[in-house]
Amino acid sequence: MDYSLTKRTTLHAGGAITTILPNLWLENYVTGAFPFVFQPLVTAQPGFPVNFQNSVVPMTLPPVYTTQGTLLFPSGSSSNVPANTPMDVQRFQNDLAALTPGNEVQLFAAISVDPHLRNGYIGTDTLGIDQGIGSVKFSASYVGTVGVHLASVLSPNGYGGAEPGFCTIHAIRFDWPCHGGFGPESVMSTGAHSSYHALQTSVSQNTPHKGLSFQASYTYSKSIDDTSAVPGGISGSPGVILQTPPQDPFNPKADKGLPLSM
Repeated sequence: MDYSLTKRTTLHAGGAITTILPNLWLENYVTGAFPFVFQPLVTAQPGFPVNFQNSVVPMTLPPVYTTQGTLLFPSGSSSNVPANTPMDVQRFQNDLAALTPGNEVQLFAAISVDPHLRNGYIGTDTLGIDQGIGSVKFSASYVGTVGVHLASVLSPNGYGGAEPGFCTIHAIRFDWPCHGGFGPESVMSTGAHSSYHALQTSVSQNTPHKGLSFQASYTYSKSIDDTSAVPGGISGSPGVILQTPPQDPFNPKADKGLPLSM
């Protein structure tokens, strides 16, 4: 919206709201997580070293069973599994431990989607003024952008290698510090927030009969973010590179500050 206060003074104002729809790959952890994909996490601990070898050691994972004792993928395809079929996590963990040296219980990394996942949105607004003085034109505008309910990865059970006191979710057996129970969890959420504020100024002059003109501009801006990120770019996939997780996995908003520049 433009409004002319005088012949040489014009006010400008505008705003918009844009919906951010979830992306199947960037924000859907279910399709790339257990039991469809299993990535063992091996962490060295005091008394439990990790042996290195110069050759690839193949690993045959145990089959996955339901809580009723039947195979979760009897046909070898996930398309035939009914929705919300419960699986026997404890049995898989026991079978996995039986394949490891010393029958050590392995950390079980879980990946999931926050049940409160929702569409995010971007709000933009601007307010400015143009002032003409002779052949010189001055402009000043405020431009603001805010991202609400942006995608972020939460770690409610701490990071890999955390001791039981920092692993709040260990419903499965915990034989020794971090040698049982759930390991690191990655939960796709939409609780992140990002904002951008800028003051844009410019001055220009155009003298047609002399063929001379000039323009100068200056922008002062600040962008603040609190761990919004999507995991695209992992394993060579296209997309945004995942930012560093927050220092405190139980309080990601404490990292709110200037975003990482890529």
